[in-house]
Amino acid sequence: GASIMRKMKDGITETLRKDVMEISSLAIDYFGDKLYYSVPKMQKITRITLDGAFEANLPITTMARNLVIDSQLAKICWIYSQNAIECSKLDGSQKEAIDKFGMWEDNKIVNMAIDQINHLLYITIYNPISAERYSFYEKEIGGNGNRTKIGSLNTKRIHSQIQYLDRKLFFIQNSNEFVT
Repeated sequence: GASIMRKMKDGITETLRKDVMEISSLAIDYFGDKLYYSVPKMQKITRITLDGAFEANLPITTMARNLVIDSQLAKICWIYSQNAIECSKLDGSQKEAIDKFGMWEDNKIVNMAIDQINHLLYITIYNPISAERYSFYEKEIGGNGNRTKIGSLNTKRIHSQIQYLDRKLFFIQNSNEFVT
């Protein structure tokens, strides 16, 4: 199982939620003061208030990993089954796949970060048989247009989620190198 915890100002740790299954990822809606988390084995995304007082499952069934939120657009996006990126409104309505790979292709979507100012997703694609094992793409959250390749890297492994800040991507590669 897994727990979602928060540290109070007085230093006391409080458990907001416990789940018997793996909690795959967390994302915060800064405008709505809500936390979203996914439990892929239960095929659900849950929304709770930051104080833990209110909880609701979104009315969608999906194996979501790597949640990201654009609060200004009121959208939540996630990686579905390593071959698609899906998004919906924060209430779970208007779910759509905004990008896909063929199910049997060697390319797998393994990571994603968000630029909430420009409403862009930064997508990491892994291909174990390519000379460029990791390729990085940029895609509009609105789903308009194709993804644009912005770089690539041939490394053994990316060991963390990628993060976006101030027009840069950050991650850890090969378990001991911080990359920007």
